Amino acid sequence: MHGQEAREFARIAAALTDQVEVKDIVSTLAALAALCVRSEHLGLILRTGADRPVEAGSTDLAVAEADHLQVVLGEGPSWPCLTGTLPFLVGDLESAARWPNWHSHVAVLGFRRYAAARLSAAGATLGVLTIYSEARSGLVSSWESSVQLLATHASRAITLASLGGSGW
Repeated sequence: MHGQEAREFARIAAALTDQVEVKDIVSTLAALAALCVRSEHLGLILRTGADRPVEAGSTDLAVAEADHLQVVLGEGPSWPCLTGTLPFLVGDLESAARWPNWHSHVAVLGFRRYAAARLSAAGATLGVLTIYSEARSGLVSSWESSVQLLATHASRAITLASLGGSGW
């Protein structure tokens, strides 16, 4: 990302810290994801006070369904990030056979690739940022640094929103 795209990313990232509602955070993160990973399918799975993950927000119904299935089934690319096993995971659905129940349901939603990144603050896991792509060539390994950057911005925004009492 260079020039105008980098300036636009910086402008949107700065605006992200002003968001207090999860739906606004998701919308702003989607704008950032469109710039740096060329995907606008994004969701947030957050831990609640009971340490139980919930789907907190998504850009569209297909993402909401994919994330909901991860929470209900207890499997999918977000789980290694939620449990702290991995900070992020990028892959294609064809290799998602290690999550057979989730994979069989999500394959019909039209997604071909996924990314999941742990959201954290002060060493605690806040949740997971999920990104999906319909393109077969999307979400390649070069996305790893971009996905981590998005997760860092998301973690900061969620922490600030929770401190502001938005009740996410």
